[in-house]
Amino acid sequence: MKFEITSITRLTETVFEMTLRGDCSAFTMPGQFVEISIPGLYLRRPISVCDIEGNKLTLVFKIVGKGTEAMAEMAPGMELDLLTGLGKGFDTSRCKGTALLAGGGVGVPPLYLLARKLIADGKKVKVALGFNTAEEIFYADNFRKLGADIEVATVDGSAGVKGFVTDAIRKPEMQGFDFWYACGPLPMLSALGRELDCKIGEVSMEERMGCGFGACMGCTIETPWGPKRVCKDGPVFDAVLMKGFKGNGTPAPTLPRDRKLEGEPEIETDLCGFKLKNPLVPASGTFGFGQEFAEIYDINILGGISIKGTTLNPRFGNITPRIAETPDGMINSVGLQNPGAETVYNHEVPELCKIYSGCIIANVSGFSIEEYVEACKMADACEGVDIIEVNVSCPNVHNGGMAFGTSAEQAAEVTRAVKSAVKKPVFIKLSPNVTDIVSIAKACEAAGADGLTLINTLLGMRININTGSPVIANRMGGFSGPAVFPVAVRMVYQVCQAVNIPVMGCGGVSSAEDVVEMMMAGASAVQIGSANLVDPLACKRIAEELPNLLKKLKINNIKDIIGISWRKM
Repeated sequence: MKFEITSITRLTETVFEMTLRGDCSAFTMPGQFVEISIPGLYLRRPISVCDIEGNKLTLVFKIVGKGTEAMAEMAPGMELDLLTGLGKGFDTSRCKGTALLAGGGVGVPPLYLLARKLIADGKKVKVALGFNTAEEIFYADNFRKLGADIEVATVDGSAGVKGFVTDAIRKPEMQGFDFWYACGPLPMLSALGRELDCKIGEVSMEERMGCGFGACMGCTIETPWGPKRVCKDGPVFDAVLMKGFKGNGTPAPTLPRDRKLEGEPEIETDLCGFKLKNPLVPASGTFGFGQEFAEIYDINILGGISIKGTTLNPRFGNITPRIAETPDGMINSVGLQNPGAETVYNHEVPELCKIYSGCIIANVSGFSIEEYVEACKMADACEGVDIIEVNVSCPNVHNGGMAFGTSAEQAAEVTRAVKSAVKKPVFIKLSPNVTDIVSIAKACEAAGADGLTLINTLLGMRININTGSPVIANRMGGFSGPAVFPVAVRMVYQVCQAVNIPVMGCGGVSSAEDVVEMMMAGASAVQIGSANLVDPLACKRIAEELPNLLKKLKINNIKDIIGISWRKM
C-alpha cells in the first residue's frame, strides 16, 4: 500500500513524528502497527500506529538503528510502501468506566490513539508515562489536550516523579480504575504485572519481527495459551501473560553498562609483536601493491597492507570476463594474476616501502607444497615484508585439484612446511568453502601457524538469463561484498574461541561498525576487501569514522573489545 509523507517533525533529540496520507481502512483498533519498506534495507520495519484521522496516519518513532535513521532523513512528498492494519490491538470494550494507560519510551505512541478512542467512548482516562530524563519527554501535552489525567516519571527526577512508571501509578491521582493498558519495554511490563491485577489488563509486547503478518514465525513467544506470534496473535495480549513471563533469549550485554569515556579512544592493536596504528588492513587482491591508492590518499593512515596475492612464477590469470555484480556484492575470477615472486619482492615491495611505513603483509599462493615453500622463502628474505599470509584456497595439482584449505590435513601440511622454511610470522588465510572451519583452524595452529586470516571468498555463480550462460568466463568465482559479512562474523566468532593465536577478520567489511563487530567476534585486526573497489576511499573513510564510533560506544581502548561477544571485559 502506497502512502505519501506529509510531514516529519523532531519531538526530541531522537524521537520523530511522521504523518502520512493514504488508505487507512485496514486499521480496526488502537495498538496495531505497520510494516514499512525502507529503500536500501532488506527487511521491513514495524512501527506502532500513533493516530489515525480519516486518511491521515501518524507514526512516532525513535532512532535506534539504520531503518529509523533512514526514516528520520525522509522528507514530505516521499512515497513509502506500507503493510497496514497489522496485529491485534487493544480491546477498548474491556474498560467499563476508567482506564489506566501506562507507557514507557517508544511504548507511548500507541497509547495515544487508545486514549482518544476511550475518551470518545465516554470513558475516563488516566495516563502514566515514563522517560529517562525531562529532555526525552514527548506527547504528554497531547494526552492532556485529550482530557486525560497525566502523571510523568523520569529516572533522574528531572521532571515529574523520580523513578519509573510503577512509581507514577502509585500516585493517588492514578488510583481508581477498572482496567489497565500498557505498552513499553519488557522490564516495565513485568514490573506492572507485579504491581497491578493482571486479570484486568492488557499489554502490548515488543519483539523483533520478520514478515509482520505471521508467516515466518520469527516473533513467536511462549504464553500460557501456547506459542503465539507477536505480529499476528498480538502484539496486544492479556496481561496474565506477565505472570512468570521470562521474555526472549536476547543475550545479556557484555559491554559494561556503567562504562565511561576517559579521553580519546586508543585504536592501536597488535599482530605478532607488530604495532598497528589501527586495526585496518586492505585485503589482498583489492589494493594492488598500494601505489594506485597512494595517488588518492595518504596510505600511512592504515594499520597494515596485505599486498596482491603472489605466486612463485608470473601468472596472467583467467580469461575475461572476470568480474560480475551480485546483490550486495560481486563475483571475481581474476585467477591470481601477478608478476611473480621475484618482481614482487625485488621491486613492488621496495617501492611500497618508499611511501608506506606500516605493516606489510605478503600474501602467498601456490599449487604445490614446494611452490608455497619457495615463494614464502622469497617473502621471508624480503626486508620490507613483516608478515607472510598464506592463501590455502589454491588447488593442489598433486591431489586432484582439491584446494589445500578444504582439508585440515593439507592445510596443516602447508603450514608445517612453510613454518620450517621461514622466520617471519605466518598467517594462514582460510577458505569458507568447508563444512568445519574450526577443525582446519586448529590444525593450522597445531602445525605452527602464528595467526589466521578468515574468511577468503565464498564460491559463487551468476547466470545471464538472456543468454543462459554464466556471466563470467570461468563460470564460478569468489563471492565477496557486504552479503557475506554475517558468514564471516560467524566463522571468526567460532574460530577465535577455539584457537589461541591472533585472527585477522575479513569478509564483507565496509564500515566502522563492521570493524567493531568483527573485533567483538574476536578479530585482532580487520581486513577490508571489495569495498576498496567500489569506493577507493573506503579505508580512509573507515579510519576517520572509527575513533568517533568508539567515542559514541564509550570504548576507551579498541583492544578491550576483541572477543567481547564471548568473553567479558
